[in-house]
Amino acid sequence: MKKILVILNAGHFPQHVISSAIDIAKKSSSFIYAVFLNDLKTSPEFDYPFPNDLALAGTNVLTEQAKLENRKRIESELQVFKDGCDVEGIPFSFEIDEVTSVSHLLHISSFSDLIMADARSDSDEYSIKDILIGAHAPVLLVSREWKSPEKIILCYDGKLSSIYAIKIFSYVFPEWTGLPAKIIYVTSKQDEQLPHEGHFQNWINHHFSNLESEILHGNAEEQIVNYIHPDSEGKIVVMGSYGEHTLSRIFHTSLSNAVRTQTYASLFITHE
Repeated sequence: MKKILVILNAGHFPQHVISSAIDIAKKSSSFIYAVFLNDLKTSPEFDYPFPNDLALAGTNVLTEQAKLENRKRIESELQVFKDGCDVEGIPFSFEIDEVTSVSHLLHISSFSDLIMADARSDSDEYSIKDILIGAHAPVLLVSREWKSPEKIILCYDGKLSSIYAIKIFSYVFPEWTGLPAKIIYVTSKQDEQLPHEGHFQNWINHHFSNLESEILHGNAEEQIVNYIHPDSEGKIVVMGSYGEHTLSRIFHTSLSNAVRTQTYASLFITHE
């Protein structure tokens, strides 16, 4: 890995994203490009503690003072980021955008090897779901309870998208391929085996050295979330995403959202 795009929402102090990005960059000799999203928008009438008609009067209470406070908050986060990179000797650059569009984030993702963001902090200007659908690089959504990975969960559904995601994960994070890893396949059929089992096992065993597999039965979302949930802080879940078919997009969107909102695991997700 060479360049990590880190998306930092100024509305939530993203210390866990900053520290995890620095840790990964140090171990992979990577460069960090950080985007600080300055979209701290509030409605003036809700900021004022008493009933008022400021909105009706068109008075813009969110003036230079509010903008200055927003800027100070971002500068404080920026200093934490700079200090952390300097201490570890990580090369970096950054940008601060007051109006950041999804299209801009997706554009700069084309020139990145990995995107990192907080798993749960959607912005006024972008949605994690939009980033997942359109990203031109693999995405690592970092849980607020991030700690160095202890176990890798490889979600396999027999489709090329899941094989591709597992492949890219092993390329991006070769230092993690020796961790305990579990292949999870969910089916409604009691006697079903892993799809393409011979070819799949022959291939994946060359990428992961501490590997097991488990077949679960029932609803994919429920089974995977329940499997991940115990002690999920030290887990990274790997899954493919967003095939060409609309139903495939809906299925993977639902599953990835369930993992990122219902567990404390971090999520690595990519698509072709």
